[in-house]
Amino acid sequence: LRVAAGEPLPRRQEELAERQQAKYGRSRFPFASTFDLTRRDEPDYVDQVTRWLDASFEKGAVMVKIWKEVGMEIKDRQGRFVLPDDPLFDPIYAFLAERVHYGYYSRNPEWHLHGRRGFPSHAELVASRDRILERHPRLTVIGAHLGSLEHDVEELARRLERYPNFSVDCSARTADLTRQPPDKVRA
Repeated sequence: LRVAAGEPLPRRQEELAERQQAKYGRSRFPFASTFDLTRRDEPDYVDQVTRWLDASFEKGAVMVKIWKEVGMEIKDRQGRFVLPDDPLFDPIYAFLAERVHYGYYSRNPEWHLHGRRGFPSHAELVASRDRILERHPRLTVIGAHLGSLEHDVEELARRLERYPNFSVDCSARTADLTRQPPDKVRA
């Protein structure tokens, strides 16, 4: 479930999660929270987000997902893309690291930006994620879809060795592994 602050639909989704948890138990119905990106220019933005996340964790959220809008859609007042490692988010990542929950950076597979002008490159997005890993070593980050490095398992291995706080899942990317040399995939 996607749960975000300030939007009616995610609030309904959170209510659904709460009903499912009441019916089946929290351990059988965990959900990922996220945070509102629309209020990032407000002076108390970080406080709003941390209060929201605290409430989400109390309701059973087990992780936080950062959606594709960060780095691929939302722009600052100067028209630049807001990347996941924007200093604005640093206090939020620090808060998450203290709460010992997971940050979840995801590149949505239907957003293929290769060759499209005016968007951050794949390398810029991955580097942005890596800077989060460097600046917040106590924050565990789960990189969806093999950390967006499904095309290069050697590069993925280097990241996993370099950042002990980085893990990946292989959702929707197993087929990508079959296109690489088996000895590299098994290593």
